[in-house]
Amino acid sequence: MPTWQERAGDWVIEREGKIQLEFAPSVPNQTRVYDWSKKQIFHLSVTELGEIMTSAERGLDLFHDPGMKSNTQGFVTKTLSVSPTADKKGYFFTIQSTKRGDDVSKERIFVQVSHAEFAVMKSIFNYSIPYLLGFNEIVQAG
Repeated sequence: MPTWQERAGDWVIEREGKIQLEFAPSVPNQTRVYDWSKKQIFHLSVTELGEIMTSAERGLDLFHDPGMKSNTQGFVTKTLSVSPTADKKGYFFTIQSTKRGDDVSKERIFVQVSHAEFAVMKSIFNYSIPYLLGFNEIVQAG
């Protein structure tokens, strides 16, 4: 949800809301069983949701640095890639997290999403956007 701030008697959005996607690697030799202790999280802004919904057919990469503008900038970086499958029957969502320190470690999780699953995701994204922008609160207040 967005955060609000009062300025000169008016309320303005200080920060838009985001959708959190969680990715977990599958457990080897088990169908639809995931290791949630190794999950990766990626927060999507409204603009990024629009990019995914309109550009998945061509493929896209989104880059985040959770420590941006802080003393941990560059320590952890994340990339979310969305691309069509080779048979065009769905999409691959790939999240890669890179941690830098004494050593560099990379973790990558692949998730295949069918067209039907992607349609559900798009519906959820579209429903969520007015709430992430705070439109629901403006309408309720009016």
